[in-house]
Amino acid sequence: MLNDIRFAFRSLARRKAFFVLAASTLALGIGANTTVFSVVHGVLLRPFPYRAPERLGILWHEFGEGAQFLPAIHPL
Repeated sequence: MLNDIRFAFRSLARRKAFFVLAASTLALGIGANTTVFSVVHGVLLRPFPYRAPERLGILWHEFGEGAQFLPAIHPL
């Protein structure tokens, strides 16, 4: 296995442009995966910072025709 690793590094050293492209593609993929996981963890997986999150409800305030609908979290 050590010979295979040496051969891989020698082959990549000969083709520097391919090595830079492969390394940057790998880094971009790892960065994108980390970003998506961080967003999913922060938005979907982490519990609400309230004492009793199961008692929360959503209220909608309507301010008339042409106005904006505003959601508000309110304890039940």
